[in-house]
Amino acid sequence: MSIYDKIADVQMELLDEEFKTKRGYHGEYMGLEELTCKILPKCYKHGLFYYFTANETHLILKIIDRETKDVLSPAPHVRLPELSKDMKVEGGNITYMKRYLLMDTFQVIAESFDPDDTKDGLPPQKNNDASSAHKKNTKKEPSETVNVDIPQLYEDALKELRTVKGLNDSEITISAIRKHIFKNGTFNQTERDEIARYVKTTWRLSK
Repeated sequence: MSIYDKIADVQMELLDEEFKTKRGYHGEYMGLEELTCKILPKCYKHGLFYYFTANETHLILKIIDRETKDVLSPAPHVRLPELSKDMKVEGGNITYMKRYLLMDTFQVIAESFDPDDTKDGLPPQKNNDASSAHKKNTKKEPSETVNVDIPQLYEDALKELRTVKGLNDSEITISAIRKHIFKNGTFNQTERDEIARYVKTTWRLSK
């Protein structure tokens, strides 16, 4: 049995697992400990082991067949972020990337909610429940206008991510484009909402 067959078996078995989530700043998420405790025993059962390593630019997930010594190729990897002086930030970034690589490689299905889709990072239903009482007693304010060239902002952000950050299209995400735009400008809430909608729709259609 090839290493690819063994990984496929692990993926199928993980579909029956229930992963617990934690409450984080942007909503529910699966912790690295939870993922490791579910994925590692499955890999061991099928004669696989894995570990994380890195080069100058990427964090890499190495998966090896214990019997044949075959190595999964190409190895799953993700580009390392820019260095930070804050060790807590660095540690958080590495943990996030490890979670991402494990979930993507072993097809662990997360909740479909994207925390960046709402103003406070909460799922829509929780957003509505938390603010319904406030909305009943608040007069509706007139909508703000959009006074920015959103398509141009989008193109400029892509250019920056590709040429300055050195990312390829497989490494660029909707969240990265959106955050890059917001970081480099000041926008009212209507503009932010329209930018988020445009980026999400346009990037997905381009894939």
